[in-house]
Amino acid sequence: NASLRPDGTWFEADDDEDSYDYDLKRWVDAGRVHWIAPDDPAMRLQQGTTGCPYLHVDGPRQVQRLQDGEVW
Repeated sequence: NASLRPDGTWFEADDDEDSYDYDLKRWVDAGRVHWIAPDDPAMRLQQGTTGCPYLHVDGPRQVQRLQDGEVW
């Protein structure tokens, strides 16, 4: 989890994967996360879980990094 310091430099925090929350429904319902429909060229932010295609996406639930075009 890289973060920007007030002086413009970056630092990386320890990754505690056990504390990550992958329940998007709860965050969308609370209005904390908005989403964009995959086929929306205007990229309008949507609210609420009705029609949200991202609630049950399969995939790894672990830290992944992208550096120089490589995922690790």
